[in-house]
Amino acid sequence: MILPVGMVFLSISNVALTSVLLVGAWYFWISQRPNLLRLSYLGLAFGNWAVYRLVERWWTVTPMWLAMMVGGSLLLIIQWEPLLQSPQRREVRHWLRCGALTLIALVALVESDGYFVWSLVTVMAGLLMGVLGLVFQVRSFLYIGTVLFLVKTLWLLWAFVADHSFLLWALGIVLGIVLIWVAATFESRRSQAIAFLDYWADALEKWQ
Repeated sequence: MILPVGMVFLSISNVALTSVLLVGAWYFWISQRPNLLRLSYLGLAFGNWAVYRLVERWWTVTPMWLAMMVGGSLLLIIQWEPLLQSPQRREVRHWLRCGALTLIALVALVESDGYFVWSLVTVMAGLLMGVLGLVFQVRSFLYIGTVLFLVKTLWLLWAFVADHSFLLWALGIVLGIVLIWVAATFESRRSQAIAFLDYWADALEKWQ
């Protein structure tokens, strides 16, 4: 179990990418045995190292790549770590997931600023994250995905309105009509709306 990682670090200055991948795969494989689960973290570290070298070779290492590797690794560790699997650790898992996803979301917001295509990708990523949260009943994905989707959509909308100031008036009128309609609908169907909110509040209490 010690020899592969030892050989890699002894030849760290000129270790081949295939060797990094093989050692990572070895630790993933051996971690499937009882009481050796945490060796998968070594496999994850070597996998991240291999991804970093591939990105460095073929593209450019950006903060987004680093955030995805760090955040993705944290999500996997939260999913695997035995000490976090008990029902009593539910809130700890939730906040750790929120931290990992927030790191990715914040870097995505900053990196996509000024690039329309990447801004659309960020919007779709937030929407996908929210959908995954609904499908797998994971609150952190639903919350962070929804916030990312709304913030980036409003960001794009504000940038568009800033370039076309006459649309600000039209947007204000439409928004006012929508708010009046929502208020009137809620007032006429208050009991149904409250029951709906209570249902979702109870459902979220049971989600991961």
